[in-house]
Amino acid sequence: MLTKDFLSPVKANLRRLTEDYELDVSDLETYFGEDNYDINFDKGRRNWRTLLSDKQVIEQISVTAGDDQCLIPVGVFPNRNDIKRFFDYLPPKLEICASYVSVGLTVNIDNMDKWLGVNLLREHHDEETGVKKRREELEKIERQSEFQAMYTVKYQAEQKQKEKLERRQKNPWFRLVDKFIK
Repeated sequence: MLTKDFLSPVKANLRRLTEDYELDVSDLETYFGEDNYDINFDKGRRNWRTLLSDKQVIEQISVTAGDDQCLIPVGVFPNRNDIKRFFDYLPPKLEICASYVSVGLTVNIDNMDKWLGVNLLREHHDEETGVKKRREELEKIERQSEFQAMYTVKYQAEQKQKEKLERRQKNPWFRLVDKFIK
């Protein structure tokens, strides 16, 4: 087992523990599936996350509204030759980027963010294309609608109470009862 998969003891123990304690670890297969753990992909993930966490780098990434891909220009990489190294970090099975060209990498935003474990590119895409602003405006309108609906219900309840009190004051029987109770 060790020659086929050097993490097999860790995987077996982890699976046994999750079953014994009935833990829901649906992401377990992402990290401990059939494939061996590849330190290069993990190193690549850390390098990509570091690169994309730089605000100056993220500002240079080109996005288009309605497109789930973005262009990461060659100029954002530490050295001009690093584009091949960063491309090689990407796991092919995740379909993040099919190939690279001299101007940069065209990557699938959602696949890259899923691999990195953060939404760096999606947030940049939404901000640059105005999706974030529209979403915030819709949320604001929704909150206002909820407040207005709540206020309307409260106002209607107050009006019913007021009408009930007015009817009671107009009724001679209640006026007589109110007079004697006071």
